[in-house]
Amino acid sequence: MARADSGANLIDRVLEVYRQPIPDAAAPFGWRYASKQVLDPPSSVTPLAVAGARIVVSDLLP
Repeated sequence: MARADSGANLIDRVLEVYRQPIPDAAAPFGWRYASKQVLDPPSSVTPLAVAGARIVVSDLLP
């Protein structure tokens, strides 16, 4: 199963998408994400759970 996380950075008006978790003994929980994307409002993102879907970043920001 793929694992990812994302969060809206309201101060900078971007969506941060974290994917590809990897083991990392130095990280607080023993793992970290190898991939981080910062997407601004004209961009879109495809959720891992619904490969055919597309979400426009501006729809997620106030």
